[in-house]
Amino acid sequence: MTEKDPSNASWQHLLAGAHNHVGVVLQLQGDLTQALAEFRAQGAILAELAAKDAANAEWLRELLSSHINIGAILAKQGDAAGAVKEHRVGIAIGDKLSERTASNPDWQYVLSEAHKSLADVLFRQRDITGGLSEYRAALEIMTKLAEKDPANSDWQYHLAMAHNDVGAALSILGDLRGALDEFQLALPTLTSLASPESGNSAMQREVAMVHMNIGFVLNQRSDTDSALRELREAREVLAALVTKDPNNGQWQEDLANTYNQIGGILNARDDLTGAAEEYKAELAIRTRLASKDPANVDWQHQLLVGHNRLGGILETQGDLGGALDEFRDALASGEELAKKDPTNLLWQRELSVCHNRVGDVLKGQEDLTGAQQEYEKGLGIITAVAANESSNDGWQEDLADTHDKLAKIFVTQQAFADEVREYQAALEIRARLAAKNSDKTDLQNDLALARNRLGLAMKANGELAGALTEFRAELTISAAIAEKQPDNATFQGNLATSHQLVGEVLQAQHDLAGTLTELRAELAVRARLAEQKPNNAGWQQEVLYRLPVISRCGRVNWEGYHVLGEGDVGILFSQRTGGGRVAALGTRRERSCLSASSADREHAGGDGP
Repeated sequence: MTEKDPSNASWQHLLAGAHNHVGVVLQLQGDLTQALAEFRAQGAILAELAAKDAANAEWLRELLSSHINIGAILAKQGDAAGAVKEHRVGIAIGDKLSERTASNPDWQYVLSEAHKSLADVLFRQRDITGGLSEYRAALEIMTKLAEKDPANSDWQYHLAMAHNDVGAALSILGDLRGALDEFQLALPTLTSLASPESGNSAMQREVAMVHMNIGFVLNQRSDTDSALRELREAREVLAALVTKDPNNGQWQEDLANTYNQIGGILNARDDLTGAAEEYKAELAIRTRLASKDPANVDWQHQLLVGHNRLGGILETQGDLGGALDEFRDALASGEELAKKDPTNLLWQRELSVCHNRVGDVLKGQEDLTGAQQEYEKGLGIITAVAANESSNDGWQEDLADTHDKLAKIFVTQQAFADEVREYQAALEIRARLAAKNSDKTDLQNDLALARNRLGLAMKANGELAGALTEFRAELTISAAIAEKQPDNATFQGNLATSHQLVGEVLQAQHDLAGTLTELRAELAVRARLAEQKPNNAGWQQEVLYRLPVISRCGRVNWEGYHVLGEGDVGILFSQRTGGGRVAALGTRRERSCLSASSADREHAGGDGP
């Protein structure tokens, strides 16, 4: 008909509507390419109609919707810029329409939804600030609509959800007080609309979700009691829904998430028994979901994560057998996921982590051969993953960590050449990361630790020259970190230990002058710490333990040592009265020690106190 009479606006409008209906069906079927073509065809017709009759508000409203539909599909296809452009064109039409039809609530609502849709696109682009602005625009419109017609339950519902959207954005941006206010504004309306008498299950789920949001924010604000109360409210609502419809997978997953969040809070409170119970309940749900739909990779992945989470709690509780069972179940899930999509690097990386976790437990059970086999499997996987994305610092750290795990197995087996090889590989990775991120103290500290480990391995194997090179490199890094953060006791203690290790190697090389220089530098740092923290017995005792070493090397009396004044020595010695010298206490990152013979050292050796 439109071909015979292209000037007939009514027929053109009907054709545009037909394109829209076809596009909606194709979109539901997952054919985004053809759906996009239909929505574009609709938009082209409506644009021509609107150009001929700019006063026709209905055509403008439909044109607005076509742009939003096009933008939504472009977003799903990964064309973020195109999606934003289409949304903004649609919103510009809506703004003009709003000026002319301010009294039409349906058209105001369409504009509100356009702002919300754009916000969703911006969120996927990680433009949270931009998304918040759009959510607030939608909230402003819905506030006016709800105020004009307070009896309209649809407007009240959309107003509540607009508050929820703004709250979610504020939460991500760190404005927890603002987020809490928005969520609490949403909750009463949704609770009223979701009364048991209404039988509105979808609305009841929204109530549970807002309770969860409030619980999350309260937990972030360290109000864990209130957070638990909100999360348990959510769980109660969702449990009732699941009882009504056990086959609703979404509700099952939501319920599992409540157990997970409650377990996380209990875990942070060191209530490991309570956390384990929550994680077991979560895992039972995820196991049922995964068994019902083996093709659902998201549920399979959540099952993997659930096993690892419970395994971690059991491992901390000392239940290594139970932890091993969970980690092996996680590993089995990881292997299945990796087989389904070998190109998915995230899953490959998680498979590597699963092997390492099994290896950790086997090591704890003193099954070093089994642990080594798991670490080697994990290393093979993460090596390939890291090679595919060399710019991913996290995966590079995973690779370095796995080399370290293998090295520690070789320490126990006294396979020093293999130990050095693995530590060297880890060091090379950490050196690249530290050079790339020179402003990140944690990565610089990791590099110092890598130098320390390799140096200790070389020292234990009699390679003193190599050990001295590594310890001096470690000292340089430790000094730089300590200089930047002079009030950080841990970093100052690391600096003292670095001086100590250099001194020990120089002593083994019979360089007594160099030894004394390093030990004096070490003691100066430890003495400063003791002076800054006079009530910290650990710092006082560290000086006491190290003073005899300095005395033997420098042939000076403790009381006469120039680093400490006479009064300071008196304070230090007062810590020894009544019970002889106390056992060493420590503040060390993995590498530090109180004396050369400390059992905390990764390698023993050198002089004792």
